[in-house]
Amino acid sequence: EIYGGVFGFLIGLLQVALWKFTQVWWLMPIVGVVVGLITNWLAIQMIFRPLEPKRFLGLFTYQGMFPRRQTEIASEYGKIVSDDVLSIRNLFRLITKGETGALIAAEVTKSVEGKLENNLENLGKMMGKESSPELKGRVKTAVLTHVMERAPQHQPELEEYLEKKLDMANTLETRLAQLPKEKFERVLRGVFEEDELTLILCGGFLGGMVGCLQAVILLTM
Repeated sequence: EIYGGVFGFLIGLLQVALWKFTQVWWLMPIVGVVVGLITNWLAIQMIFRPLEPKRFLGLFTYQGMFPRRQTEIASEYGKIVSDDVLSIRNLFRLITKGETGALIAAEVTKSVEGKLENNLENLGKMMGKESSPELKGRVKTAVLTHVMERAPQHQPELEEYLEKKLDMANTLETRLAQLPKEKFERVLRGVFEEDELTLILCGGFLGGMVGCLQAVILLTM
């Protein structure tokens, strides 16, 4: 916004000089379109480029806004992703529901059944008799039912443990902050890169409308 005001003022001075020497009203809309296109294109470039601080005209140093604030953006980005996208609760839900959840439940069931089978055989040997298939079936069903019923009760504890173990927010923040500037730009710019041309053309359209308004004002003075 600040740079837009500065550029608009400077270009406005050029328009005043242009009108003074030409007095041609239709130049105003044309200049407006050109200015709108150039300023919007320049604004997008200034967000991302240059990647490193660069001195211009020997007067001032400038660095793209996102590269300059990479550490701050990485921190905010990490919090948003860890809280709302890749939260432990969401990850837990994804791996315990649907097809994945069914596969995990099947593996847990298989593992528990194997443990029970061995223990029941050992128990039968200790008691001097073999466990009947009916007894084994009842024990397996009771144990598996108990495991499945108790699992959701331990979810908060598991989530807390995974939260500490994975430390998603800090991991994302650290990795994003350490990314090379070029890759960091791709992460952010890729979100709206396809719409950059639309944004530039909108600038040209609005600039043309302002130019038309300027022409009307000048003609009615």
